[in-house]
Amino acid sequence: MTARSGERGSHAGPPRGHSLPIPAPLSAPVPPPPGGAPPGEAPSGEPPPGGVPSGGVPPGGVPSGGVPSGGVPSGGETRARRQPRRPPRSSGSRHRKPSGRRTRLSRRQRMVAVLVLAVGLLSIGFATGFGSEASAEPTVQAFLLDWQQGKYAQAAALTTGDARQVTAQLAAAYTDLDATNTFLSMGPVAQHGNTAVASFKATVDLAQGGHQWTYTGRFWMTAKSGQWLVKWAPSVINPRLGPGDRLAVLTTFAPRAQVEDSAGRPLVTKSTDYHVGVYPGRLANVARTAAGFSRIAGLNGQQVLGQIRAAPPQVFLSLLTLEPDSFRSLWPGLDKVPGLSYQQKTEPLFESLAAEVVGQVGTENSDALHAEGAAYQPGETVGLSGLER
Repeated sequence: MTARSGERGSHAGPPRGHSLPIPAPLSAPVPPPPGGAPPGEAPSGEPPPGGVPSGGVPPGGVPSGGVPSGGVPSGGETRARRQPRRPPRSSGSRHRKPSGRRTRLSRRQRMVAVLVLAVGLLSIGFATGFGSEASAEPTVQAFLLDWQQGKYAQAAALTTGDARQVTAQLAAAYTDLDATNTFLSMGPVAQHGNTAVASFKATVDLAQGGHQWTYTGRFWMTAKSGQWLVKWAPSVINPRLGPGDRLAVLTTFAPRAQVEDSAGRPLVTKSTDYHVGVYPGRLANVARTAAGFSRIAGLNGQQVLGQIRAAPPQVFLSLLTLEPDSFRSLWPGLDKVPGLSYQQKTEPLFESLAAEVVGQVGTENSDALHAEGAAYQPGETVGLSGLER
């Protein structure tokens, strides 16, 4: 292979195979003639054919020592150009790209990855409310707990109402009922963005005869600047309360059973009696009225006061039922107590056709009730003797 053929080989692309290209055979050097220059070199001092001095730059800009346009390197030796080392080629198509390790997921793997991502996003969304307000439950719990423990000012601070008014209304809510204990338990809380509806169960122990009152309440909430507040209204205390209303206890007793003879005719007849009482909402000083009445009637003043405060304000509250003789004896003193009044009625209570058999009936200030240690209850009666007992 000649130098020219080696040069053409360099343009034809790299040789196939895994070995290095074989250099072209070298021609034997020709000894220079006596006193002359070696072949291919001009005599000293004379330019070679073409007018380029030895060691200069030939036309075309190839530096000395490179390959001139004729393809013969300087120095008189004919050498094949050494090709650069290339990595071994794999079998197959000449134009196949080098294999690179690329990880590809199957369709099922991609679906699993998408599902995992979707479930993760949903979990975060449910935990954070999909970017909405934080949970209202901590505020509901704090409000009910402060209310139950009598921390009315702290509970009022968690509402949208006037702090002083809300504090007063919460404080009077169950004290007006003469309640001894109150239990408030949180129910479901439905939250929608920056609004929520909370429910709770109230259990109130009333001092009147140890009765217990339970009901379900609910109230609205709103979020302001990231803080949940109870939207205040009287209905927060009880759903039936409106502006100006308050809770009250109205105690009623079933009529005493009739005592009859063998023919079914009643032995207790209707007679006149007197009910001494008050209109709670009209009293200027409830404590003063309760104390004056209790002293004359021989009753517990605190229990009487609790009953008056717990009663409906505009309804007449009977505090003591008297038969005519007792009324005439006590009324002169009772008449001097501010706010007391009486109502005359006709009832089958004190008169009987056979008093020795039927017996007698006592009312609220009866010694029999005192002896039993019974708490004061307006309208309560007790049989003292005979069949009534």
